[in-house]
Amino acid sequence: MNTIIDLLAAKNHIEIITHLNADEDAVGSSRALALALQDMDKRVWIRYPSGLPEAFDFTAKPQAEAVSVPELSVLLDVSDLG
Repeated sequence: MNTIIDLLAAKNHIEIITHLNADEDAVGSSRALALALQDMDKRVWIRYPSGLPEAFDFTAKPQAEAVSVPELSVLLDVSDLG
């Protein structure tokens, strides 16, 4: 069984998705993961399903790279799938 680290290391095109109405921790965790992945030379795209709230657009952000067909999708800060 692969660990999360193995999965992330093996893929090069990764999308990160947060929950609807992203809050501070959703924005912060998605940006932190994206920056770390870009440091590993991964192409990363963050998707905020209901848009990025302007009030939270003050932290360091990764370079936006459109990933039309991601090899891996990561859901962050999601309490359930329902």
